[in-house]
Amino acid sequence: MKEIRIHKTKNRAPKIDEMPLPPEVAGLPVIKAEPWFLIHPDVKEGMLEGPAFDRQNNLYICVGGPKGNFSKILRITPEKEVTTILDSPTAVPTGIAVHKNGRLFAASMSGELLIMNPDGSGLTALRQHYEGKMLALNDLVFDKNGNLYFTDFSGSVNNPVGGVYRLDASDNYATLHQIAGKLAGPNGISLSPSGDTLWIGETIRNAVIRIDLLPDGLAPRPIDGITWPFYSTGGPAGPDSNKVDSAGNLYGATETGGNAGVGVIYRLDAAGDFRVLYQFPGRGFDGYEGFPNAGVVLDSEGNIYGTTPYGGVEGMIYKLDAAGQETTLYNFQGAPGGTKPIAGVTLDSAGRLYGATQGGGAVNWGVVYRVDSAGHETAIYSFTGGADGASPESTPVVDSQGNVYGTALGGGSA
Repeated sequence: MKEIRIHKTKNRAPKIDEMPLPPEVAGLPVIKAEPWFLIHPDVKEGMLEGPAFDRQNNLYICVGGPKGNFSKILRITPEKEVTTILDSPTAVPTGIAVHKNGRLFAASMSGELLIMNPDGSGLTALRQHYEGKMLALNDLVFDKNGNLYFTDFSGSVNNPVGGVYRLDASDNYATLHQIAGKLAGPNGISLSPSGDTLWIGETIRNAVIRIDLLPDGLAPRPIDGITWPFYSTGGPAGPDSNKVDSAGNLYGATETGGNAGVGVIYRLDAAGDFRVLYQFPGRGFDGYEGFPNAGVVLDSEGNIYGTTPYGGVEGMIYKLDAAGQETTLYNFQGAPGGTKPIAGVTLDSAGRLYGATQGGGAVNWGVVYRVDSAGHETAIYSFTGGADGASPESTPVVDSQGNVYGTALGGGSA
């Protein structure tokens, strides 16, 4: 059985008595991944979701067991003090939003909106039903007035029963409005800077939904499955989370689609017009193919950055400028660096990119890496496949002190 650990990487001096490194990398500087907390020694298929920071730089993590093993929310302070602020045998939290007053709002796939103080006290669980149907809350976002929008991740192509809803701040989130219905697995949700447009990733139908809101934040009428569609050319490649820039444009990447069927980067502008910014060309004379597996990140100049696990030599980081010109920022080459970057990248305040690879490194269990604006890569940690973890696949996050947080798919001490 597998342990699930939260990891944080930081620079530190090597010690002679630590786990020996392979001879070919023994002379290199050492960066140690430090296990922060053992979630549970007996969980078989647990998952970590929805990391979020509050204004005090505390990290909150949703811990869910898809087979009902356990379900928790953890609070980790900058001093590495770990507190379980929620421990429920039934809730399955998948997303966290921090209210401007500091309270935590967590979406639970088991049908509740969980509201609590940062220390977990004052817990309120608001069961969400609409016309007799329990809602499976997945992702959530606040507007400027504190109203809360969330997605109900349910439904299929043949039975689209998912939806988007709003809870009113004026009566302490007692009033529920349906914004859209008849959706197939609505997942990620974001709000435009002006607060008058919602963007939703409809994962199962492989579509992106744009909903214009009235001044009161509601839709003119509940929308029954009306979407601004994006369709892949095959495979389960529906959009999940998304990013909105200061002009209200939405950006995302897909795993498949495009002329070669290996993925695209797309934009839906503020008017709702869809544009493919770039199509990955597939394997050919340029020597790379697409299949971008993760989302994208935007810098202050409108450049888009992302990864493809099968592009370049052993995976690649690409950059797409505002004119739609794509360049390869970095080609992964293998040890001591990584290979197969399933995860996306995160930008720090200095414009450096951080990510993780599933393979490569000293013993081919993946690395945490950093790439500067000139395309110079540094493998800042190489996983061993033991207690420190193995094969990270989720996009890491970087806090204001430059610490990197992430999760590993494998590894652990059991």
